[in-house]
Amino acid sequence: MAGFNRPRMLQLQAISRSYRAGAAGCAASVRILDGVCLTVSAGQVVLIRGQHGAGKSTLLRCVAGLQSADSGERRLSSTGPGRVQYWPAPHDWRRAGMRSGDATRALHLFDDPLVDGFPGARAEFSAVVKRIAVARHALIIATSASVRDWAHLLPAGARGYELERGRLRAIAVETRSPRSAPLRARAEPVMQVALTP
Repeated sequence: MAGFNRPRMLQLQAISRSYRAGAAGCAASVRILDGVCLTVSAGQVVLIRGQHGAGKSTLLRCVAGLQSADSGERRLSSTGPGRVQYWPAPHDWRRAGMRSGDATRALHLFDDPLVDGFPGARAEFSAVVKRIAVARHALIIATSASVRDWAHLLPAGARGYELERGRLRAIAVETRSPRSAPLRARAEPVMQVALTP
């Protein structure tokens, strides 16, 4: 939900990345990112969910400029982030919260943050995320946890994606306050089949 007056901080167009796999004499190439496109504006929070090995860390390292893509384009807007902050360790987000009040906008990248490691971590993480968004920084969170686990940690308007088979697919991210009623799973329709002799 990017507003009209929010500067674009990041634009990825058709980012692809492969790794060589296999043993000597029997090598193959495995495509981990396949034409990923993503745009992030100031003040936005983006959640990227995927299984272990789906390419979430590779995507964040490409965004941070720590790893090159095989093809595609990464654009950081001149009016966007003054810096890109990559936080690869589980509790690095605590340090990011201390810097969220900087005047220079930053694009923060949290790589699978573990927010249950100490008492009060979830509430503190939620406050850090909200401070980053209010300060018109941008945030991309990569996680293997269920999107439901993030429901009350993200601000309203957060966007969600599933990274699967190298591609991003938009998914719904329901946000709620910790005091609101718990999310309820929707009952899936059951197909009834009548068997005839």
